Amino acid sequence: MFIAGALPGERVMAKQTARSRSFDEAVTLEVLDASPDRVDPRCVHFGTCGGCALQHLDEQRQIHAKQRTLLENLERIGHVAPEAVLPPLVDSAWGYRRKGRFSVRRVEKKGKTLVGFREQDPRFVADLSECHTVVPEIGERIGELSALVDSLQARSAIPQIEFIVGDATDDHCGVALVFRHLEALVDDDRAKLEAFARERRFAIFLQPGGIDSVHPLWPADPQLSFRLPQWDVTLGFRPLDFIQVNAGLNVRMIERTLQLLDVQSTDRVLDLFCGLGNFTLPLA
Repeated sequence: MFIAGALPGERVMAKQTARSRSFDEAVTLEVLDASPDRVDPRCVHFGTCGGCALQHLDEQRQIHAKQRTLLENLERIGHVAPEAVLPPLVDSAWGYRRKGRFSVRRVEKKGKTLVGFREQDPRFVADLSECHTVVPEIGERIGELSALVDSLQARSAIPQIEFIVGDATDDHCGVALVFRHLEALVDDDRAKLEAFARERRFAIFLQPGGIDSVHPLWPADPQLSFRLPQWDVTLGFRPLDFIQVNAGLNVRMIERTLQLLDVQSTDRVLDLFCGLGNFTLPLA
C-alpha cells in the first residue's frame, strides 16, 4: 500500500483512496508514531499544493529516498543493477527552481484569480502567496502575478503562465514569463502586462495558440541566456525551451560528466538529444 503523507517506519491512521490489482493507495489522517526523519514543512501550503511531496522528510533523507526509488525501479522494471553507485550530487534545496508552469484560474467564490501549482487534487489550483522552491524573483511575486491577471479583462481566458530564468545583464532580462491566452487581448490588457514587465524588468511573451504562436510583448527582441563560466560557454534559449531546473546542480552534473568521461582531444563524442548543448559545448 502507498500512503501519501506517511514516512517509512511510521504508524499512521490512514484512509484508503484507491485500489488496484497490485497495490492500494491511501492518505494519512493522523501520525501516531512519527519517524525521527520527519521535520516540519517549511511552506504553509504544503499538504495542499501539489508542487512538493516530501517537505516533511529531512532534506538528506529525501535524497536517499529518491536514490532508493531509482535503484528499485532499475531492478524491478529494467532487471538491472549498477555495479557501483556514486555519491549523489546535491545543491540548494530552496529557491532553485528556474523553470516551471503555473496554472491560473479565476475563482468567483473567492473573488480573486489564483496563480500557482495544482493542488494534490489536480482539479484545483493552489491558493499560493509564495513558493520557496521557485527562484525568489518568481516565488516571492506570486501574489503580484495573481493581482496582475485579476486586473485584466481576459483574466478568465488565461489558463497558465510559464516561467524560465536565465542570467540578467545590463542589456537583457533574466526572467521570462509566457502568458497563454485563449482570446485576443485588448489594448488595455497588453498595456498592463507591458507596464508590469518594464517595472520589474521581466521579458513577457504571449501565447495565443500552439508553441509556434509564442511571441514577445516586451521587450521587442528579448535575448535569454545563461552562462557556464567554467567552460566559457553562454547558452541562449527560447522561453519554452528545456533547461536544467537547478542552475547550481547543473554545473555539478557537467563537472561530474567531464570527470567520468575524461575526454581527450583525439576522442569523438556523440551526444544524442543534446538540446541546447548544455553538456555538448562544455565537452567540446
